[in-house]
Amino acid sequence: MLLTIGSAAVVLLALLSLTSDSIFLQGFESIERDHTDRDARRASDAVGVMIESLHTKCYDWAAWDDAWHFMQSGNPEFARENLLDMTLVDMQLSAVAFVDMQGVVKLAKGCDLQTESAQPVAAELLELLKPGSTLTQFSTLESSTSGIVMLSEGPMLISVRPITRTDHTGPITGVLLFGQALDAQQIAQLGEHLHMPVSCMSYIDAMADDGWRDAATDVAGRLDRRQSSSTVRVISDQTVSGFALLHDVYDRPGLILRVDLPRTIWAEGQRSASYAIRAVAGLGMVFAMLTLALLDVSVLRRLAHLCREMSGMAKAGGLSGRVTAGGNDEIGDVSKSVNTMLAELQEMDRANVVRDEERRKLALVASRTDNAVIITNARGRIEWVNDGFVRLTGHLPDEVIGEKPGDLLHGEDTDPATIAVMRKALEREEGFSVELINYSRSKRAYWAAVDVQPVCDESGKLANYIAVIKDVSSRRAAEETARESAHRLQSLVANIPGVVYHYDCGAAWRVTFLSEAIREMSGWRAAEFLPGGGRTLHELIDPRDANAVALAIEGAALRGEPYEIEYRMRRADGTLFWVFDRGRPGHADDGRLVCLDGVLFDINDRKEKGDRVEKRERPSCNAA
Repeated sequence: MLLTIGSAAVVLLALLSLTSDSIFLQGFESIERDHTDRDARRASDAVGVMIESLHTKCYDWAAWDDAWHFMQSGNPEFARENLLDMTLVDMQLSAVAFVDMQGVVKLAKGCDLQTESAQPVAAELLELLKPGSTLTQFSTLESSTSGIVMLSEGPMLISVRPITRTDHTGPITGVLLFGQALDAQQIAQLGEHLHMPVSCMSYIDAMADDGWRDAATDVAGRLDRRQSSSTVRVISDQTVSGFALLHDVYDRPGLILRVDLPRTIWAEGQRSASYAIRAVAGLGMVFAMLTLALLDVSVLRRLAHLCREMSGMAKAGGLSGRVTAGGNDEIGDVSKSVNTMLAELQEMDRANVVRDEERRKLALVASRTDNAVIITNARGRIEWVNDGFVRLTGHLPDEVIGEKPGDLLHGEDTDPATIAVMRKALEREEGFSVELINYSRSKRAYWAAVDVQPVCDESGKLANYIAVIKDVSSRRAAEETARESAHRLQSLVANIPGVVYHYDCGAAWRVTFLSEAIREMSGWRAAEFLPGGGRTLHELIDPRDANAVALAIEGAALRGEPYEIEYRMRRADGTLFWVFDRGRPGHADDGRLVCLDGVLFDINDRKEKGDRVEKRERPSCNAA
C-alpha cells in the first residue's frame, strides 16, 4: 500500500512537471493577448479621435455665413483672407475643397504638412464630390460624412458637410471637404502619442503581404462591420503584434493598423513557471516522504479496523450496531458520521412504520370523506378514486382508472383560462387551487373547488398527484346573492339625497362607511374620512355647535332613541354650511353603544332663506 502511494506521488509530480508549464503560461498568454488587443484598439480609437477632430473643424467652417456667401459670389478675397498656407498647417489639413451643388470646384487648396508648402488637391479626391456621389447626398442640413478614403497616394481622413448659414439654415450652396493625409509622419506621431510603435497598410496591400495577410483575413472576416475589428498575432518569442481594421467611408475594409510590442509578459510567465515547477517539485518530494511515514501509522491501520467493523455489521444485519474507531481527527469524524447515519437510518425505519400507519389512516379518511379524492400517476392518469368521487361525479372507479380527470369532468362552460392555469402548473410539477365548473356523468354542471398537490418519492422525483374536489355550488350561489344585495344597497345609498354614514363606536370612534355624496356636500372625498384617511367628520363641525352635537348624540344613545340635529359644518374651501343630521344609535345585547347609523342633509339653502325672511319681518315686528 505504501509503495503504491509513493509511486502515485512520483507519477503526479512528473505529470505536474510536464503539464504545469503550458497550463501556467496560458494565463500569461491570455493577459498578453488582452494587453496587445487593447493597444491595437487604442491605436484604432486614436484614429477615430483624429476623424472626430477633423469633423469638428469642418462643422465650424461649413456652417459659416462667409463660406455660404462665397459659394454664391466666388469672391477671391475669401480665400486670400481665410485659407493661407499656414492656416492649413495650423489646422493640420492636407486638403480643403469648396464644391457647389453642380459639382463645380469653387476653391481647392492642398498642403504638404511635412514641408508646410502648398500642393494641388488630388483629382481623385475631387471626383468623390461630384453630384450624385454618396458623399454629397445629404438628407438634412445637419448631415455629414466622416471617415477614411483610400487614394492612390495613400489613406486620407476626410469630413464632408453641406455649406449652410451660421444658424444652420439653408439653402445648401455647396459642399465643404476637409482632408488630412494619414502618411508615415502622421502614423509616427500617433505612435509617439500612444508610446508604442504603430504602422499601417491598406487592406489590399496587406492581403498581398505575407506578414500581414493572415491578420488581414482574420479582422476582415468579423461580423461587426460598424466597429474596428482587431486580432493578435505572435510574431516571435520577442514580439507580439496587434492588428486593427478600419473601414472606409463606404463601409469597406480600408486600412489596417499594426502595433508591435515586446513579449515582456510572456517572458515573465516563463520565468515564473520555471520557478514554480522547481519549488513545487522540491516541496512535493519532502511532503511525500513525510506523508508516507505518517500515513500508515495515523490512517491506514485505523481505516482497516473501521472497514472490518463495518463488514461485520453488514454480515450481521440490522441497524443497532455501532463502530468503535475513535479519535479527534477525520477518521474519528467518519466513525461518528457512520454511527450518526446508522442512528438516523434506525429512526427512519421507525418513522416508516409510523408513516405506513398514517397512510393507512389517511386512506381510510379519504374513502369516508364527502369530498372527491383522486390520485394520479406522474403523467396525470387516474390510479385511484374514493367513494366521494363516485357520489359527486357518478363515474365508477373501473371506468376512470387510466383516464385523465379533465377528460371526464370538463365541459362546454368550463373556463379555458382556468384550464390553462392548471395545465401550466402541472407542467411545472407544482400544486394549485382553482374553482371552475365541472360536469357529472349525467352532464349536471356544478361549481367545484379543486386543490391539487404533487407527491414526490424519497429521491425527490414526482410520483403522484393528489386532487381533492369539493362541490361549492351552494357557496357560489350564496356569493352571487350577496353581490346582488350589495349592488342594490349601493344603488339605494347612491340615490339618497344625503350623506349616509356608519360610525364604529369601539375604543376609538371611527367612520367605517361614508357615501360619496360627502364630496359634493363638503368638497372632501369619502376615503379621507375612512380608517387611514387622516380626517374625521367631527373636525368639520363648527366649534360653536360641537358641544351641542355631542350632547344630543350622547343623550340619544343613553335613551336608545333616534336623534335629529341641525348644525354647521365647514367645507374644504373654508365656507360654512348647515346640515340636518338624522341618526340612530346601535347597542349590543349588554347595552353597550356599538355604532351610529345616520344621514346628513344639506339644508343650507333653507336656512339662508329663513334668515332672509326673518330679516324682512323683524322691522315690521319692531314697528308693531
